[in-house]
Amino acid sequence: MLRGTRTLDADAALTRSVLAGLSLNTEAFVRREELAPPRVPTSWYWGEHETLGGPDVAASFAALVPGSTVTLAAGCGHLPWLDDLKAAERHLRQVF
Repeated sequence: MLRGTRTLDADAALTRSVLAGLSLNTEAFVRREELAPPRVPTSWYWGEHETLGGPDVAASFAALVPGSTVTLAAGCGHLPWLDDLKAAERHLRQVF
């Protein structure tokens, strides 16, 4: 959303700056016991250019949920279904 704009670039820079000083880890937000065992198939649809964490963060979340999958939305950011609605629709049709 707003990819390639000064607004998004400034927001991304601010987000990275704030998060860099917080020494966050994924368990600060989602505890392992809240994720496992999953009761339904889990698919993480993650923007390739997610400003809050790249593909490595997506993989770390997926690793917490046995059997889950990660699909990177090429060229997309934080809201990949808004950046490329058709690709998101194709992904949902494949998953469900």
